[in-house]
Amino acid sequence: MTDPVARLVDVLTYPLTRLVSVDNALGLPWLLGGAVFILASILFVRRRSGRALPPLRVLVRFLFPKRVWWAPSSRLDYKLFVINSVVVIGGVDLLIIGPEVWRNGVKALLTAAFGPHAAAATGLQPLVIAGCGLASLAALDAGYWLAHWAMHRVPVLWAFHKVHHSAQVMTPATEWRQHPVEFLVFPMVYGATSGTVYGLAAFAFGDAAQGQALTVQTLLMALHLATFHHVRHSHVPIAFTGLWGKLLHSPAHHHLHHSSDPAHHDRNLGYLLSVWDWMAGTLVLPTGRDHLTLGLGPDEAGHATVVEAYLAPVAEAAGQIRRLVPQATPWALKKARSRAQAAGPASGL
Repeated sequence: MTDPVARLVDVLTYPLTRLVSVDNALGLPWLLGGAVFILASILFVRRRSGRALPPLRVLVRFLFPKRVWWAPSSRLDYKLFVINSVVVIGGVDLLIIGPEVWRNGVKALLTAAFGPHAAAATGLQPLVIAGCGLASLAALDAGYWLAHWAMHRVPVLWAFHKVHHSAQVMTPATEWRQHPVEFLVFPMVYGATSGTVYGLAAFAFGDAAQGQALTVQTLLMALHLATFHHVRHSHVPIAFTGLWGKLLHSPAHHHLHHSSDPAHHDRNLGYLLSVWDWMAGTLVLPTGRDHLTLGLGPDEAGHATVVEAYLAPVAEAAGQIRRLVPQATPWALKKARSRAQAAGPASGL
């Protein structure tokens, strides 16, 4: 089998192979981890209140309600998951400037400016590794927040991001209810922020320390994936409140982010952490008892089909760009004169 053919097979089968892969966030082990986390949370709350755990059939109905998992909105999510999986692995991923590029560039720039830097003493390595790992994770999360903020506040980008927010119910597949433009923007931004920290770590403490710091970050991300990552896009509002709610982004934080209530628009933009929202004034703390309606609301058109989800944002973004183009450009003036000549001398142009 030739390499191009093998590549094509990998791309076309990716929607299925990723579901059984531990290396993919949507692999079954991580999805099961989210279900176990929900059940553990229910058990914890029940034990604290002195109530028994519900029967298994009740728990299954709670985890997989038909009104959520087979809603029209969810069925569109499943279609977009399959199509976007092929599109992203087949093309979008090839366009992304990843963190490794930024890491090498930052390290090379610092080395050229200050000369080679000796690695830290061996005795400091555990502390250095932990610090660099936490710093790189925080940088990744800050990059996610920045990209997410831009997706909400820049009209051209919002045209694409609203595909995600048009979901009226949520399952883990809703994470892939996105326009391909998003799969390009988000990794480019948080790749730059995390890659910059990798470069700083490699310059200051050596390549080995930076590599081990990346291992710390990976372990922390795995812990997140195995617990509440997939609960963010679900019907289960597990909430962090008080100080914890100001530090960590719980599933209920993200549910408020998807609310159609104008008071919740452009709020809770974080991924792992809530500190960026807290500092930026975009944090809304959940109560755990919030009654929310998800989606864009009655004033914005949603997306009912794959074609709408793909093409409507392009048309809207093009309209936004045309409105940004100054009307006094030579091209615009020439077009205006042409219209005036066709209308006759009474136009005054």
